[in-house]
Amino acid sequence: AVQCSSFVGLLLEQERLVRSYPVSWVLAWAYASCTLLSCAAAAADGSLGAVGAALASPRDAAIVAYSATCGCVAYFVLIAYASKHLPAELVSVTVAVEPLGGARLCAEQQHA
Repeated sequence: AVQCSSFVGLLLEQERLVRSYPVSWVLAWAYASCTLLSCAAAAADGSLGAVGAALASPRDAAIVAYSATCGCVAYFVLIAYASKHLPAELVSVTVAVEPLGGARLCAEQQHA
């Protein structure tokens, strides 16, 4: 619930910002803000120490880097672009639909 509310708040703010600033700047702001907030939350619950263990080997570090750049950045680019052209309410529906769609694709692949 907290993640969904936070993401909807981000989208509402982002919709306003993409009218005045380039999508790439808004994307950089969103990505940096979310990273800082995630680090603060991880520090608060004590899980920030696990980051070092996740980066222990070059292979593990490469997986984390790939996931961060290809997964997260691509997602934020698409969301920022959509926010420029669609109402924030419509874009925020992806917060609820994305996990359901991913679960369905996974289930379909397991049964194939």
